[in-house]
Amino acid sequence: MNTTIKLLIIAAAALIGLSACNQDNERVSYDESTSVAYSFLQTNIVTELTPDNNGVLQVTVSRTNATVAATVAMKLTASTATNIAELFALTTNSISFEAGAYEAGARVEFTLNDLAPDGTQYPFTLEFNDPETPISIGGNNKTTIKASRKLTWVNAGTGQWTDGIIVAGYSVPVLTYPVSVQRAEEAEGLYRLVNPYGFGVYEYTEAAEVVADPCYVLIDAIDPDRVVIPETGIGINWGDGEFFIASRAYATRSGKTITFAAQTLVVGERNYNNGQPYAYNKECVLVLP
Repeated sequence: MNTTIKLLIIAAAALIGLSACNQDNERVSYDESTSVAYSFLQTNIVTELTPDNNGVLQVTVSRTNATVAATVAMKLTASTATNIAELFALTTNSISFEAGAYEAGARVEFTLNDLAPDGTQYPFTLEFNDPETPISIGGNNKTTIKASRKLTWVNAGTGQWTDGIIVAGYSVPVLTYPVSVQRAEEAEGLYRLVNPYGFGVYEYTEAAEVVADPCYVLIDAIDPDRVVIPETGIGINWGDGEFFIASRAYATRSGKTITFAAQTLVVGERNYNNGQPYAYNKECVLVLP
């Protein structure tokens, strides 16, 4: 049983959420007498890209009538604040259905080596270019895709982790203990900790408190002067939702030692303080294998 006492209490105001209709993926209706209608098979696609893709991501579109050949205009859109549209592009601005075929594939081209080797997700949308394209009943006029480069993780050995995260909000002693470390073959300096707060690894975690197993905490130390941990859960729940952490300032690496100085990470629990961070870390140190 977890008997630790939370040090920091934040008064949370009750919020009343007003729901509204989400029209981002609004379907275009059509007359049932229309001879043919179209749909993306999936509303959302999350995919990891590998050399086996041969530089092409294929997205399936279906239709209700396959009597004749047909061509449908498509478009790819992405945030103008990113370079995603430069990394991913439709092979052609339309897809073609052969006579007798109920499905066809929109082909999105990419160059794998142009994608970040740190697991970065690239979100973009495919949709029918003509808003008057008839959409099948219950179908989708667009699909949102999150694509990332799949990484090859190999065992790097056992490192030493000094916790400055749990101690930021709970009255537990600072611990230094062994953790399993993996490295990405595609990127020198990209690591992840395996179950760093898991049962049998972190002294104060009980089996019933584990919510993710395995749980991986990514540490991007590709640039030794700009080491970061992207926002991530750490796999345990002490009653207020899963703990999560994220970098707010850079850590540094010197040789095999990565030091997250105090207040370089934010700490929170998903169901506490409206899901917002409530503390900063004390010093955390990882000594790599």
